[in-house]
Amino acid sequence: MEKEEWLNFLKGIYHQYIGPKFHKISRKRLHPFELEYYIDPLFSASRSIRFIENNFAEDDNLYESFQPQFLEEILDDLERGLKSSNNDLIETELIDVIDEFFDEIVDGMDISDIPEVDFNALLEAGSQDPKSEIQLSIVRIKNRKEKLYYKHKNDSIKYCLKESERIVIKRKEKLKESNSNNPPKKRIFKGLGYICRGAILNAVDIGIMAGGWPWQIQISPDIKYGSIISIATGLGDILIGVGEIRGE
Repeated sequence: MEKEEWLNFLKGIYHQYIGPKFHKISRKRLHPFELEYYIDPLFSASRSIRFIENNFAEDDNLYESFQPQFLEEILDDLERGLKSSNNDLIETELIDVIDEFFDEIVDGMDISDIPEVDFNALLEAGSQDPKSEIQLSIVRIKNRKEKLYYKHKNDSIKYCLKESERIVIKRKEKLKESNSNNPPKKRIFKGLGYICRGAILNAVDIGIMAGGWPWQIQISPDIKYGSIISIATGLGDILIGVGEIRGE
């Protein structure tokens, strides 16, 4: 599709499938302060994961720099924010719409489609260059979209969301098994940076589609259309993180 045709396609998705659902439930379910309640832990988890990724070697003993409780809190924050974000995607049925049109959305999207509020959110989450990060994610998603799904009968993005939650739970269990003789290494956070960033993008843009956000921004129709792209990017990041952890 040409860009103008693709943009009209995107608007059609919003007005036919997404807008009516959010209009019915947003006032009852998706209050901005509820969204803020679980995005703040995601910001905290993201900053900590980024610090570990950027400053430690694969075999470094993390107990030499962090208390066990601090490492556990990182995964607790990630689990809470990820689960809440995923639940909102599922309960609003937004995940089903993105799943149905994922290939078409990914084919046409580029960095200019992303709302500015997403870049601001990633800055708060510890990114030094959010535009470059999202641009790289878009390129990876475009190049790997055929490989991002699991190859079995339960093949769906919804299944992968639930798999991302199970992965975080398993990492928490592995961390609890650590001790001074078997300390946690950097690899325990492998792939979780992608999952955390994806959850942040999803949470921010669910807030936009619900009609507001704790930050003072003017919600225009174009921003809501752009939120579809941001959520597709967020889901792609989660799928990439899950795939990295599974060695795919």
